[in-house]
Amino acid sequence: RRENERRRAVLLEAVAHHLPLGAQLGGVAAGLHAVLWLPHLRPEDEPRVVVAAGEAGVGIYPVS
Repeated sequence: RRENERRRAVLLEAVAHHLPLGAQLGGVAAGLHAVLWLPHLRPEDEPRVVVAAGEAGVGIYPVS
């Protein structure tokens, strides 16, 4: 449980520091999964973001 809390805190901090203004993270209180909204991301850029995240060890599943 504490490990999940630590991971959640790291995720929140990373989003705040590394993603553009307007990026919103939702559902983090629900458990191990979260929804990241990137309103300024162009649809044609989505596949590259998914691949780059995967290469960094972050699983992304598009909801668009």
